[in-house]
Amino acid sequence: MRFQSVKSPARRVACKLLLLGISLPFFKLSQAMNDSIVTLDELAGEYNAGRSGGLTERLIVRVDGTFDWERNYVAFGSDIVSPVAASGWLVPDAGTFTVHLDSATPVPPNLFPPKLYVVRTSRLIVLLGDETINGIINMINGGGLPRTTNLSGFLHRLLPGVGGHGDKIDSMLLVPRRFTNRILPVPLQGKVLSVEEISVTNTPALQRRGPPVWVMVHLSRLIVDLGSDQAVFEGMKLYVGESQLMMGTVKRVMADRCEMHFEWADGYGPPKVGDPVSSR
Repeated sequence: MRFQSVKSPARRVACKLLLLGISLPFFKLSQAMNDSIVTLDELAGEYNAGRSGGLTERLIVRVDGTFDWERNYVAFGSDIVSPVAASGWLVPDAGTFTVHLDSATPVPPNLFPPKLYVVRTSRLIVLLGDETINGIINMINGGGLPRTTNLSGFLHRLLPGVGGHGDKIDSMLLVPRRFTNRILPVPLQGKVLSVEEISVTNTPALQRRGPPVWVMVHLSRLIVDLGSDQAVFEGMKLYVGESQLMMGTVKRVMADRCEMHFEWADGYGPPKVGDPVSSR
């Protein structure tokens, strides 16, 4: 059975679901919609994030928008933890903050987002980039995100006068209001319309024991019959195949279809026209 398009705002969708007696896991509309525009005065403060392996992050924002940032990270293909630091300034931009890094300080690509979205609850402020928001929404839509999420992985700070250092937050609270229409009340189901191979590379697959085994990894461009009319967005994760173990990323969206990039290795079988595609 094919699911219907999802293109109404989150509040309208939730109301319709309630009328139909359908519940959406983890969706608390009143909480998910409570973020509002934050000024530089309110934004100012010290934000921290801490990840496993000593990958910490610290951001200090001042009332004039200038900031200092430092982080430990591991470069792709390496196991060495390296520090990076930078300064810059934030410019309010329609409820978000555009990031301007000081060009005198080199920063590895994609390490600091070009735009910051602010989620404010009654207790704290959380700063998120586009990729992080897409990751949260993909986990919610894919059914892989627990009801609560550990705050340590996100730049955050408690609001003045708020006590306690709780490390958990409702996952839905991390979705800014403008993105709640991307949360699907029911999983999407579609099919592959066309397949085109982009590249083939000989890639080492790490083994638990012994030297790595080299495998041929294919990158394919798939056209799928799901588009913006079904709330598909750039950066969305879609699963291809009956087992739904193979995942690709949407790169371009049209009204009734989308283009996604899909990696697969020899031995798993190539994607084919007609293969089922789902958001979960």
